Amino acid sequence: MQPQQPYYGPPQPTAVQPNYDFITNPGQPRRAPVLGGGSMRNRILIVAVGLIVLITAFTIVKGVVGGGGNKAAMLVVVQNQQALIHLSTDAAAQTAISTINKNSATTTKAVLTSQQAQLLTYLKKQKQTVPEAKIGLKISSRVDKQLTDALASSTYDTTYHDVIKSQLTDYGLAIRAAYRVSPGLNARNLLNAEYDSVVLLQKQLD
Repeated sequence: MQPQQPYYGPPQPTAVQPNYDFITNPGQPRRAPVLGGGSMRNRILIVAVGLIVLITAFTIVKGVVGGGGNKAAMLVVVQNQQALIHLSTDAAAQTAISTINKNSATTTKAVLTSQQAQLLTYLKKQKQTVPEAKIGLKISSRVDKQLTDALASSTYDTTYHDVIKSQLTDYGLAIRAAYRVSPGLNARNLLNAEYDSVVLLQKQLD
């Protein structure tokens, strides 16, 4: 037998084996995302962001229209109003008083009575009930005695002028303090109107 001679010709092409993996080992079909990535996740994110925006907008609008956490400061304003109503009511009934002070007392009583009614109505709408027992806590027995003594010593007119002027100043400060803690537009408009009235009452007094 002749030994096989080596082949020195051009290289022979290698046969390509067909790939039947797609038949013998089929892959799992791709599933559409349920709650994972993809468009569904984007929709969920959009809905969540929308809810956050709505809640934030509602909170801002409520704060702008409403009153915020200003109950304590508003109570002080109501108490100052009651003290002024008390003093001006007594003064308007006196005879030993100048025409200027008598007119001032009558105007102060009318203005403060109206403002207090408006403020109490506002607080009621905000579900901030003011206990009746707390409204008169700023009425001072010391001031009452001071005016009674002044009446006896014929100095009521000047004493009332000084007392009511000081009380109006305190009332103005209480309004400003309430304004600072009241983000609501309605509350601020109400307090602005009250402060303007204080300025006019002080001018009338002087």
